[in-house]
Amino acid sequence: MLIFVQSKQRAKELFHELQYDQVNVGVIHGDKKKQERDEIMQKFRLGDIWVLICTDLMARGIDFKTVNSVLNFDFPTSLVSYIHRVGRTGRAGREGTATTYFTDADLPYVKTIANLMLKSGHEVPAWLLKLNNSSHAPGSNKNNNKAWKELSEKPIRRKTISTSVERNTN
Repeated sequence: MLIFVQSKQRAKELFHELQYDQVNVGVIHGDKKKQERDEIMQKFRLGDIWVLICTDLMARGIDFKTVNSVLNFDFPTSLVSYIHRVGRTGRAGREGTATTYFTDADLPYVKTIANLMLKSGHEVPAWLLKLNNSSHAPGSNKNNNKAWKELSEKPIRRKTISTSVERNTN
């Protein structure tokens, strides 16, 4: 499984959370040296790592034939990013699934991805197509393209990934 997040910081946070839960997990991002990235990718290919957390660094040009699941933990910041991320699974005629989490802040972009899925022949849940994001969504395609461009330049600010309980000592 590949899990995509929007930043190196979030990749590190999620890695520590899953590692704490004893998930067989690795993390790869631009702060890793090439040798470290190569070692992690080799371990993933060999099955020593089952879950690989990554940024969009891994979304293009990397072919893992055995990836059967992609999770967009953070909503992608462009349609191109979405296509490349989900394209890491189901390679060479194999079955694969892709799941994308989204928040209310992502709603202006969800319907665009749902329509893309529909146009490419994938099943789309009816509730997803019925989402009323008009209160958030840009009006025209021109405005929608502008909104996607703004999203790629300034991603939605996400909360820190942590399950630790902070206690107020006051």
